[in-house]
Amino acid sequence: MTPAQLHAVRQVYSDSFGEGMQVCAAVSAACVVACALAYRRHGVDLEARREESMREEDEIIWAAAMAQESS
Repeated sequence: MTPAQLHAVRQVYSDSFGEGMQVCAAVSAACVVACALAYRRHGVDLEARREESMREEDEIIWAAAMAQESS
């Protein structure tokens, strides 16, 4: 390869890397914004959330059993 060709190849790779880093920075910024919007000062009580989830599952199972009985 001639020095000019080598320089051109390095320039292309450098430009491509720079564009990739800009995309990564944009995705990272979007994630920071999403986390900031989803943040809750007073988090959800995990025990209460677990109990609620269990109640919902019980309701789904009950509804499925009732539907199966009626058919």
